[in-house]
Amino acid sequence: MITAQLMGWLGNQMFQYAFAKAMATRYHDKFSIDPQQLFHDTRGYELGIFNIEENLANSSQRPRYLIFFKNKFLHNIRYLIRWICKKMDPYYFIENYKHPLVHIWMYDYTSRVNNLWDTTKHSRYFEWFWQSEKYFSSIKEQIRKGFTLKQPLTDSRNKEMIEKIIGTDSVSLHVRRSDYIGSYFAGICTLEYYAKTVEYMRKHIQKSIFFVFSDDIPWCKEHLNLADNVYFIDWNKGKDSYKDLILMSNCKHNIIANSSFSWWGARLNNNPTKIVIAPHKWHQNLDYKDIIPSDWIKI
Repeated sequence: MITAQLMGWLGNQMFQYAFAKAMATRYHDKFSIDPQQLFHDTRGYELGIFNIEENLANSSQRPRYLIFFKNKFLHNIRYLIRWICKKMDPYYFIENYKHPLVHIWMYDYTSRVNNLWDTTKHSRYFEWFWQSEKYFSSIKEQIRKGFTLKQPLTDSRNKEMIEKIIGTDSVSLHVRRSDYIGSYFAGICTLEYYAKTVEYMRKHIQKSIFFVFSDDIPWCKEHLNLADNVYFIDWNKGKDSYKDLILMSNCKHNIIANSSFSWWGARLNNNPTKIVIAPHKWHQNLDYKDIIPSDWIKI
C-alpha cells in the first residue's frame, strides 16, 4: 500500500493525489490519500469534487507518530523536528512499526523515491508536496480524466462565464496575493511580470480577452492595465474557489501565478495550441525548477 499525506489547499492536494496514483501504477500496488493532517486547515479536504479514486487512508495505514502529532501544538513541534532532519539530510525516511515514512525535503523532482521501493515492505507513507509533473507524466491522461467534476457547474453566473470563455480567444490571468504577502518562501509575482505576460499574449493572440482570477480583485482592477477586454471573476470564494480553477481550465490560454492552483488550471486546459506563461522564478528563496513543464513559457 502506498499512502500520500495531503497537505495544503486544493492545488497541493491534487499534486499529492497524482503522485500517489502514479507510484501505485508504477509498482502495481494499491494507494490511499491521508487527509488527517488537514484538521488544522480551514479549507480541509477538497478533492471530493473530482472523479478520482477516492481511497482515504484509515488509522491502520498511518504511521504511529502521526497519530501522536494530531494535537495542534505537537503538530507544530513536528515541523521543528522535520527542520532538524532537513539540516542533517534533505532526503530521509523514518522507519516506523509497519509503515516506513518517506519524507523528502526537496522541492524539485528527485528520482530517489524510486529507489525506496522494497518488495519486502508492505507499505510506504509519503509526506511532502511532490510538485512536478515528472512524478506522474506516465499517467497524465488518467490524472486529467480523474480531475473532472462529479457535478458540472450549474449556477447561472459561472455557466454564463464559461460560454464567454469558450466563445472567445480567452486568456486566464491569475494573481495570488493574500497568503503570499510577507511570505518568506513564495513572494508575489510583480506588476512587471504581468505587464510582460499580457504584452506577450496580445502580440501572439490578437483578439485576446482576459479573465482575471484572484483573491484580491480590487487590487487587480486598480493595478493591472488591461483596458476594456477583461472580465474580473470575484464571486467564487471559500468552498466555491474550485470553480475558478474550472473556469481557468476552460480558457484557451493561461497566465499563471507561482501557485499550484493556477498551475492545475493551466494543466487541465485541453486546448492543443494553448500558450501557458509562468513566472521564471517560482519561489523567491528556493531553487525550484521542475514544477514548470518544458512546453510552457517562462517570463
